[in-house]
Amino acid sequence: VKDLLIHFNSLQNKFTKTVPSSFTSFKIGCMSDTLYSLLPDVLYDLALYEPNIPPVLHTFFSSHLVKTMEENLADVVLGIETLPKGSNIEYAEILKTPLVCVCDQTHPLSEYKNVTLEELNDQPLIFLNYGLYDDLIALQLKVGRGRNADSIYLCDDLPASITLVRSGFGVVLLPLIFIPEALDDIKPIPVSDCPDMSFGVYFKPNQNN
Repeated sequence: VKDLLIHFNSLQNKFTKTVPSSFTSFKIGCMSDTLYSLLPDVLYDLALYEPNIPPVLHTFFSSHLVKTMEENLADVVLGIETLPKGSNIEYAEILKTPLVCVCDQTHPLSEYKNVTLEELNDQPLIFLNYGLYDDLIALQLKVGRGRNADSIYLCDDLPASITLVRSGFGVVLLPLIFIPEALDDIKPIPVSDCPDMSFGVYFKPNQNN
């Protein structure tokens, strides 16, 4: 949250020079609704700065990012860096976040300080039908290759995957920043053979909306 505040505060001088009178709302997109927990302090500061421009929050899949921005459905989108080639959308990194294996606190892996992808070979896995970003889809396919169908559980969104983890069905691979901090019955374990990911904000350059 502190990194988000620093980043948004650094944009305020530019923002004051470009906001026209027709600017009636500030549309913020997130690649998962679990990211909304990062926003209260940011939105509080924005309300003090410009109380007449209310925030509008939306959740978008990464595959819809370009369309979302081009059709002005969002002024900014928070998520993992996954810009398609040739896009005219800009991206600014806020922080690096590790990929983690999420299990419930009673799972044998919960005693591990870190895990490797190979150590997940005998674990039931929970996959997202719609990836938070393209690399996660590719990683799911890699880890799931050759597995029996009965060792893989599919769900449509991140909260559903966390529910299956908490119910003891298996583990899920996610960026750490997407995991709700308030849940104390799950444990995120860093995946040591996967690189950290860039988390940041997408925006259209020189937009006047």
